[in-house]
Amino acid sequence: MIASPAYHDGQLYVVDMFFITSLNASNGKVVWQSWIGTELYTSPTYADGKVYVTTDRRFVYVLNATNGDRLSFFETGSNSWSAPSVYEGRVYLGSNDCNIYCLDDYPVTAGQILTQLETDEVEVNKTVTGCGQLMPGIAYAPITVTFVNSNGVVESMQVTAQNDGAFSFDYTPDVLGEVKVSFQCSGAMYIMHGGELRFNVVEPQQTSEPDQTPDEQDQTQDSGIPSEYVIAAAVALIVAVAVVAYLVIKKRDRSSPVIISD
Repeated sequence: MIASPAYHDGQLYVVDMFFITSLNASNGKVVWQSWIGTELYTSPTYADGKVYVTTDRRFVYVLNATNGDRLSFFETGSNSWSAPSVYEGRVYLGSNDCNIYCLDDYPVTAGQILTQLETDEVEVNKTVTGCGQLMPGIAYAPITVTFVNSNGVVESMQVTAQNDGAFSFDYTPDVLGEVKVSFQCSGAMYIMHGGELRFNVVEPQQTSEPDQTPDEQDQTQDSGIPSEYVIAAAVALIVAVAVVAYLVIKKRDRSSPVIISD
């Protein structure tokens, strides 16, 4: 044997000349043998009830891990001395044609990410909100949102799509300048592409003080007379009117209301 075995649930899967053989890990007895018919130099890989093996004759084989039946195969076009790796339902292997192959027996859904920002300009240290929609909608898919600040610093966050594929995010920039926002969403069954968004981070705006001068005061100032003089004159006028009224009333009181006749 020139390759390492794979193990799962009490069984060893080994390269046995032109066979892939399953052995009982407890006593070494043969559980099954599967004839491949070509030279095998790489270790088999177990995943999800299947055994994967590459050969020196440009093929990748997938076997039933329970009985060794051949389920499928793929021809790479070149010899492969790389043990296959399996991740999220896909098989990865290197080949002598200088390529790395990724194989999948399920169709991959290709779509796009529609996105929008609430504004294209935000003050520094203030929060900007964005939203997006996966097309087609994939429930609970993870979306990576990446921000590239004007100073080259890259920040990323991950948000989860809702049941209909919609999502939103908040970001608070602390550096002035342009910020670029990109989106990535991919999995074993889907690949989503989205456009790049941009917004500017600016200094806080200065708040101007409102004009609290009354209209009457404006008119007084326009006439060139100080407001204090106007107020003093008004008070003097009121006092004078009061004095005149008092004297008139007092004079009337001195006259007799009874008419004296001869």
